[in-house]
Amino acid sequence: MVSNMAHDYTEIDNQYPAVIALMPATFTSHQFILRFAQQNQGHYIDALAAYRNSQTPFRTLHAQLSERLHLFDNVILHRGTVRSDDIFGDQSECAQWEKL
Repeated sequence: MVSNMAHDYTEIDNQYPAVIALMPATFTSHQFILRFAQQNQGHYIDALAAYRNSQTPFRTLHAQLSERLHLFDNVILHRGTVRSDDIFGDQSECAQWEKL
């Protein structure tokens, strides 16, 4: 599931419940990542910096943030994939989630 972590996600994981609480009943990983970045700018920048030598630092970080949503299956349920705009306005497939 979550692998090749170049960043310690402990503090980020601690922020997930508060961000999930702000999300609508059904949301996408893209929506979650945008809200997470807005609410936790320092943590987001620190994590992004850990991937600065990657060819795709944003994509690499966003994949990690999305995968980490599976750790919260006690409050959200994975509902498959949908096409959605990412934070750059580009359409791609991402996970859809539903609050329990």
